[in-house]
Amino acid sequence: MTVTELTPAHNRMPDPVWMTRAACAGHPEPDTFYPLPRGLRHIAEAKRVCAGCPVASECLTDALERGDRHGIRGGLTEAERHLQHEEGDNDRTEEQRVLAALDGEYVHLSTKERESVVIVATLTGTPAQLWAPTLGISRKYALERMRDVRPRLAANPTAYPDERRMAEQLTALTAVAA
Repeated sequence: MTVTELTPAHNRMPDPVWMTRAACAGHPEPDTFYPLPRGLRHIAEAKRVCAGCPVASECLTDALERGDRHGIRGGLTEAERHLQHEEGDNDRTEEQRVLAALDGEYVHLSTKERESVVIVATLTGTPAQLWAPTLGISRKYALERMRDVRPRLAANPTAYPDERRMAEQLTALTAVAA
């Protein structure tokens, strides 16, 4: 599948298969995972269940990507997820997230990943209308960001090695699919 053949992210439904493997699936007390703010016993029990869950990372990622503000997800309360979102993820770069964003998927991106999307899009010529909505920016602003990146890329051909590698991979995948 090429980048241009992707279904817009807002038309796609999430893949809930991982949910069937969750430790909380079928839990006798589902309210445990939606405790009252001072429900320390329920919070502790939910975190205990999440600690042994084989899909806790998928659950946390899903909560972050969807902005889920309710319950214990991936072992974190809403307040803990908010802190992770605001403070903890700004330096993280996961190639799959960057490539997914370039495919038009709505994913939770760190600040560095958002910059990587612009750089890789500039290197590959990926149309802004595919990835701008993922970053929550207009097509016009996306094009401005690409214009700002071009001189930096031209001035230093060895800069951004991770993004250049991702661009090569994306180009190769697009060529194979064509």
